[in-house]
Amino acid sequence: MAIVSDPRNRSMKVTAASGQVSLSAQCSEEGEGVEIIDAEYAGDETLLGFNHQYLGEFLNLVKAEKAADEPADGEAEEPSKLKVLVLFKDSNSQVELKLAGDDGFRYIVMPLRV
Repeated sequence: MAIVSDPRNRSMKVTAASGQVSLSAQCSEEGEGVEIIDAEYAGDETLLGFNHQYLGEFLNLVKAEKAADEPADGEAEEPSKLKVLVLFKDSNSQVELKLAGDDGFRYIVMPLRV
């Protein structure tokens, strides 16, 4: 999504709906990108806006942490999917990102108005 987000504001829309999360970004020069991910979500449909750079930083950090936990003997199991918790009250309040089962690391980000 970072490829097609507007370079002036780096915004990305995240829509949480029943059973899925949709990530979308657009730029007049590059076009539009949409990715739909299965998710455990049962609330009202909510639209959040984020700077894609902040979400990317969080995902890179947890990916690096996960890689550090893998065995060093070269016989690593097939990579498992990371389960990320996204905790929010509404589309205007801070959002907490963390790995499921890991209470030692929290990442707080403020959403953009979309």
